[in-house]
Amino acid sequence: MYSLQFGTLAVEAYFPVSGIPSIITEWSALIPLVAHLAHYGENNRMIGELALEGYFSVGLFPKLGYLDGLRKLLQDGPDFMDRANAEASYKVWDVNWGSVFTRANGSAITILTEYALRKHRQPIQMPEKVTLHSGPPPGSLSRANVAPLPKVVTTPSFRRHQDLHVVYMSRNNHTSSIRGTLLLSLLSWTGELMYHLVLLGLVVVFCLLGAFGTAAVVGTGLVSAMVCKTLQTKRPSGYLSNNEKHDACMLSAVHDNAQTWYLYMGDRGVIDWMLNKTMLQTPWANRLQIAYFRIAHALQISAMTFVAAQKGVDGLCLLVLLALTYGFHYLSVPTRGHDNGSRQSKYPSMRTPSDLAVEPP
Repeated sequence: MYSLQFGTLAVEAYFPVSGIPSIITEWSALIPLVAHLAHYGENNRMIGELALEGYFSVGLFPKLGYLDGLRKLLQDGPDFMDRANAEASYKVWDVNWGSVFTRANGSAITILTEYALRKHRQPIQMPEKVTLHSGPPPGSLSRANVAPLPKVVTTPSFRRHQDLHVVYMSRNNHTSSIRGTLLLSLLSWTGELMYHLVLLGLVVVFCLLGAFGTAAVVGTGLVSAMVCKTLQTKRPSGYLSNNEKHDACMLSAVHDNAQTWYLYMGDRGVIDWMLNKTMLQTPWANRLQIAYFRIAHALQISAMTFVAAQKGVDGLCLLVLLALTYGFHYLSVPTRGHDNGSRQSKYPSMRTPSDLAVEPP
């Protein structure tokens, strides 16, 4: 029997909520589950975020498969990171050395590139024709001793345009904005304590409203974040160091015949570590910690499917939680790269002079 006010189980809440149309409660119960299943198992994205952050973390409402991905990373270590890097299959060409390799650190460089290109959407069209001079260049032989170039008749043909995104990277950090200052304050010891207390209060509020599934989701994320604090991580030796005296120039694309290309130029230490070297060492974890993330993954799946079956106010609360998670993630993207010690942003300075629409020769 389904009760609009109390859900499928018809368990009376301490603070009942009534007057919600049934279509909204049933629809709200399905949206979070479908949204998470649509992005299930994004190990490449997870590795990229962890590489930028420099430590293990769990958000307010982790995606399905994220907790199990942490378990696999702790259990398999570098082997899991290699498989996660191979998911995106991006190739990199080092222009200076001629070497070709697969991107390292998951989607770390993709996250930075998306942030750098967020306001550069209008491409610059390259000219279709280039004026050729039939005579010799100034200062060379006279025109009388040089045979004229033959005239080439060109016919209209198919043009396959390609986009080239040019990104300059350096070690200089941008000036902190008001939003960045507020977000970094949340990463302090006091801010994290207040954040955990707020989550604990949300668990109590959801239970009083009868949203037991949503309360279980928040509780699982809270305990998982505390377990991540027990994992000691560190950067590899020589992190962001440069053993060359010249800047980097690396070209990246999905494959050799791609239509979208990315050219990374600037500080070689930053670019080489982003694209070619592992930025995060896998911490040692005991069997209890690994087993916890396996159990937490099962609990999250159980809680979300419970909400889909329970409906009622539980589904509406989970949808609100999902919206808050997306909003907080959007606001925190520019300031998420920091280390445990300094808490300073590790995002390199990036500028994009232009996005060029070019043609193959």
